[in-house]
This record gives sequence, structure tokens and C-alpha cells, in this order.
Amino acid sequence: MTFKTHKLFPSLFILISLTSNSIAHNQTNSDNQFLCSNGKQNPRTAPPPFLWTPALVQTKDIQIQPATGLSGRLYLPKFGAIPFTDLPLIIYFHGGGAFCSGSTYSLPYHKFSLRLAARSMSIILSVQYRSAPAHSIRVGYDDSWTALKWVASHSNSGRGLAPGHDPWIEHHTNFNRVFLAGDGVGANIAHTMGIRVGLENLGGVNISGIILIHPLLWGEKVKLDNEWGERRKVIYGIKDSAREWVSHLWSFVCPSSSGLGDPSVNPALDPDLRRMGCKRVVVFVAGDDPVAKGNYGYVTALKRSGWKGVVEIVKSKGKKNGFYLDPKYDISTEAMDLMKKMVSFISRSRKTYNGTV
Repeated sequence: MTFKTHKLFPSLFILISLTSNSIAHNQTNSDNQFLCSNGKQNPRTAPPPFLWTPALVQTKDIQIQPATGLSGRLYLPKFGAIPFTDLPLIIYFHGGGAFCSGSTYSLPYHKFSLRLAARSMSIILSVQYRSAPAHSIRVGYDDSWTALKWVASHSNSGRGLAPGHDPWIEHHTNFNRVFLAGDGVGANIAHTMGIRVGLENLGGVNISGIILIHPLLWGEKVKLDNEWGERRKVIYGIKDSAREWVSHLWSFVCPSSSGLGDPSVNPALDPDLRRMGCKRVVVFVAGDDPVAKGNYGYVTALKRSGWKGVVEIVKSKGKKNGFYLDPKYDISTEAMDLMKKMVSFISRSRKTYNGTV
């Protein structure tokens, strides 16, 4: 027995949200105890997928490509023991620590994914791609594309479960409502995957939208104001201008690149920007983020590229990059507003898919 989401009454959605908030908020364990010194999952202490899981969200860890270690964590909304069907799927790419210290399996991302799955009534695949210092971001791109192709292969397998496929994705996903999302470097990956979707045919999957949270993306043509101009400023302990800081950071993330001359971090230089493989993008900007002005430049570049879609900006005034993941602020009014805007963006895809917009 399965439930179609559109047949449920509104009070159930309220119950889901309250449950996910209260359970995730009442934990007091330190996030760091679950990670190794390099930010990766510690196999002896990492939180298992069922830890801090609301009663209305199932979770489990999966292997996508065992040979390379590509893995992920799945989140599936349910009613009691019965999971929902015909759900949107969010493929999420975590950020954190300039591509070298974030982890899908860390407690902040686990709690965030639980809330997002419950509130948006979506399946979430949170991808654990390979990262620095052992690998450059190009390897992260390759892993992420492999994860996308793996998801897409589920839509073409017919009634039976093919070897290597996951039943949650196979039986509960609406493949016309797939989203790419990420934060920081993960948002950069989500953007890059969006361009690649526009250039290559995934087959059987429609990308309904892309959600970029505090993305590590710049717009070379943006005019910097006095606050983040070329004068030097202390940013995360480094006396630099915002532009120079992003350039240095990207050179670390991708040593073979030319800093802001690389279209991967500065899409204003990318001739394929107009090929973005969806019709809707939302960019969340933290006002106190050194990359904020670059984010505005990215939005401007996307609008001027010839892309036929719509891009939205959501601003969090005076907030730092990733504030919604901080245990001190993860259920603050601003964090909940960010979550609400994400849920609204996702829910609007139902109207578009049904042909009512």
C-alpha cells in the first residue's frame, strides 16, 4: 500500500514539520565526534542513518559506485510504515570547508536533510563525492555526474528492479520533478551539473529546478561596491579583497585552474551558460558572505546569457555563509525562512508539471 501525496490533508504536513523540527533540535551531541580530522565520516562513530530521524522520514546509506567509493544517504517521507509515492527527488551536493571538510554524513547536513525531506515531501539523495586534499573538484564533478546518471537509469528500468538500483528511488520518485541542489562548493557542483544536463541527454529525467545556497560562484562583470571593493579586507583571517580571496580559494580547490579566469567558478566566461538544463534557478545569498557580490554577478550573467529560464534571488541580510547549518541558528527565524523559500520553490514544480502554470 502506498500514499499519493496530493490526497493528504494539510494537517499532516504540519505534523511532519513539527516532528522534524523538535526531534532534530533536541539533540545535544557534538557534530565533530562523528568525523575524522579531515571531515570525512568516521566509520566507528559516524551517526547511522536512522539516528535523529523523525518518525515520518526513513533514511539509509547506499553505495552508488562501490569501485570508487561513491556513496550517499537517502531520505524518504512516509506515513507510519507506509512510504509515499510520486515524490519529487532532490539530488543534494554538500559544501563545507573549501571542498575538503564537508560530509554528507555529518550531523548538520543530516538534520538539514531530514527537515527538507519532511517539509517539502521529497526524496533526497545526498551525494558523498570524493574531495580534497586527495582529489580536485574535477573528480567531484565526475562523481556527481555518475550519481545523476545512476538516478536517471532508474526511470528506464520498467517494472522490475534492475541490479544496482535502489527501490526507494525506483518506486517512489516522480522523474519529471527532479531537483539539483547544494551549498557552497556543492552549489558550484549543482550549477555545473545543470550545464552538463543541458549539453547531454540524461534520458527519462526532467530537471525541474536548481537550488543554489550561498554558492561558490562568481560573476566577473559584477561591479563591486565600496564594501567589497578592491581595497583589502580581513576575510576569514586573510587580508584580501573579496575578489582575490575567491580567486585564491578556487586555485586551492582546483590547482590546475586560472582562478577567476576559470568558467567553472566564474560562469560569466562560460559560453555554454545559456545551455542550463532547466527552466528555474533560485540563488540564496548570505549578506555577510565574501562571495555575495559574486553571487549577484552570477545571477546577472545567467540572465544575460540567452538562457530562457527564470532565476530568483533570496537574500539573508547580515548572515554568514552556511548559517542555517550552525546548531546555534539552525532553527532560527532566518533559517526557517530559508527552508520555507526552498519548499515553496519545490512545490511550485507540481503546478508546472500538471500544466496549470
